[in-house]
Amino acid sequence: MTEKQDTTPARSRATAAAAGLIAGLLIAGVPLLLTGSGGDGGGPVTSAAFGGLGEDLHAPDTLPGGFTPVTAQADTPLAKNAATNEAGGTRTLSQAYGGAAATVRQYTDEGMRDFLVLEAVRAASPKPYTPYVDPASLGQAKPGTEVVTVGQVSCLVSYQPILTGQDVTPEKTNVQLCERTSAHLTVRLRFAGSEELQHHIDQAAHLTDQAWSALA
Repeated sequence: MTEKQDTTPARSRATAAAAGLIAGLLIAGVPLLLTGSGGDGGGPVTSAAFGGLGEDLHAPDTLPGGFTPVTAQADTPLAKNAATNEAGGTRTLSQAYGGAAATVRQYTDEGMRDFLVLEAVRAASPKPYTPYVDPASLGQAKPGTEVVTVGQVSCLVSYQPILTGQDVTPEKTNVQLCERTSAHLTVRLRFAGSEELQHHIDQAAHLTDQAWSALA
């Protein structure tokens, strides 16, 4: 029997894979302990509870490293899907912060190898959180997940199993998100399908710093 060959264009396969990666980022968003009341034990959450301001936010047209909006992939299903997700994400992010100004935008590089989702809101946020685990008690060099601070940026990082005494290599390091927050602005980047950023904490944190500065 002759094996049927896949005749789907490589670009189409890449686009489909990209859509799946971005959807995974949005669906598997890491909770940042933002639920609760406005501080009185009951009643609605308002933007004042987070120090939110009413000024509009506009995501940068580009990000350093050659990142451009996914919506720039004109007349493609990926671009249309991104536009829908960005509008919905902006709305729900604002709602989570009591109506504070917010924006969500998806980016990719020219080769569609690296994908980012930028989330920005004019409000303060708690830092990312993950339960504490003592890796040494498990014979591991690193916990499964930890928060790594680089300057003013906090990154949520997961690791493949690394036994005590083994090196922590980029291949076993996966940056899920990085965030920088102040009294009136939070900028968060989520990473997926990355050949570089997702495996290098310093690079991911630096790009988050640059995105924060562009919106501050």
